[in-house]
Amino acid sequence: MNKEYCKVGSPFVRLAEECSEVIKVCMKIERFGLNNYHPKKKVFNFFLLEEEIKDVKRCIKEVEKIIEECYKKGEVEENKL
Repeated sequence: MNKEYCKVGSPFVRLAEECSEVIKVCMKIERFGLNNYHPKKKVFNFFLLEEEIKDVKRCIKEVEKIIEECYKKGEVEENKL
C-alpha cells in the first residue's frame, strides 16, 4: 500500500481494496506464472503477492481493533445464532 494513501477511506474500504489487489495478483500468477513479472515494473509476481498479503494483514489488524472496540463499548452483541 502506498504510504500516501494508507489512511484514505474507511478501514473497511481499505481492506476490500487490498483484498482486490491480492485477487488481481493471483489472477496474474494463474495466467503468467509465479516467476513472471511485468515488463515495465520488473517485479516478480511472487513478490507482488507477498507484498499485497502483508497489506491485507495490516488492514485486517486495523479492522479487528475496530471490532474489539465495538465489543468493549457494547455497540455489538455476541453472535448467538
